[in-house]
Amino acid sequence: MGESDSEKLQVALMQCCEGGGQPGGAGIMVPKAVEMLRPKAVFCVGSCAALHHDKTRLGDVVAAAKLTTYAQRRVTANKVVPCGFSIPASKRIWQLIPCAAFGWKPPLKNPAVEHDEVKVYSNGEILSGPEEIASVSRRNELVQLYPNAIAVEMDGDGVFAASHDLKAEWIVIKGISRYADCNDGSDDWLVFANAMAASVVNNILSEPYVFEEWPHCDNEIKRDTSKEPAAVLQTNAGVSSVLGALAQAMVGKYETSKIKYKGRVISCTSRYRYHSLAEPFVYTVKAKDNETGIEEESCRHDTRQEAIEHALRKLKERLHNEGIVSLNSE
Repeated sequence: MGESDSEKLQVALMQCCEGGGQPGGAGIMVPKAVEMLRPKAVFCVGSCAALHHDKTRLGDVVAAAKLTTYAQRRVTANKVVPCGFSIPASKRIWQLIPCAAFGWKPPLKNPAVEHDEVKVYSNGEILSGPEEIASVSRRNELVQLYPNAIAVEMDGDGVFAASHDLKAEWIVIKGISRYADCNDGSDDWLVFANAMAASVVNNILSEPYVFEEWPHCDNEIKRDTSKEPAAVLQTNAGVSSVLGALAQAMVGKYETSKIKYKGRVISCTSRYRYHSLAEPFVYTVKAKDNETGIEEESCRHDTRQEAIEHALRKLKERLHNEGIVSLNSE
């Protein structure tokens, strides 16, 4: 990605379930993607709900100069006290936010406004939490507690927590698809808002030279070497790009080992790959008796050793059932 003559940026797109802390949400998926891809920055792009009818319009874009979590609270006998955190966007990206809309031309016209263009709020505060706000009373409560906030969304808290822990640059950029005091936003506005937010990110990334000196976040990640390393972190020499690393994760990394069993040689081929949002990365092992070609497979295990043991057990039972070996002694 990029419009200048400098080296293009390599961008990986990942879709998460709504809600930072939900299964498959940003708080779960972003750490896996960051450790796998080692990006220079993480952009959380999507839609949000505006808190003020008089300050924003549907389709406008908010680039969060500050993210505030609202769900955490301390409840006493007399009152409820918010105790979430409020954090500015990470250091390097924070410097780019004021320029987010420089030279930007909306790819679509706002269908509800005849003359004015879509606006980008580059000094905005976004609230983030687990609630999908569509209530006048709840919206009024949030406005009273956070008078400077422009919008509310559900993913940013997970993105921040994951990116902060891994020392990755991060930013939340959302298009306004509805207002938080009602639920009358249409699917058309949702599509429009997402398109506007994505277009603003495209504008930020259009000059790759801006990011040339930014370090990849893995320069600062401290990995726990006491555990079996994730295969996606040890990419082959032929994988020369972060997109190649992502593709390798989807296809899987293969490792082969050989085991002697009752005078026979059994080859175990293990595969570590992305499986699903519910079970992001799993091991699959095929155990093959080299002499007969008989093989058994065991799928979707958390560890390579567990997968190997299960596949070997299945293969041994089959060899016994076919009269090739005896299980009387190991």
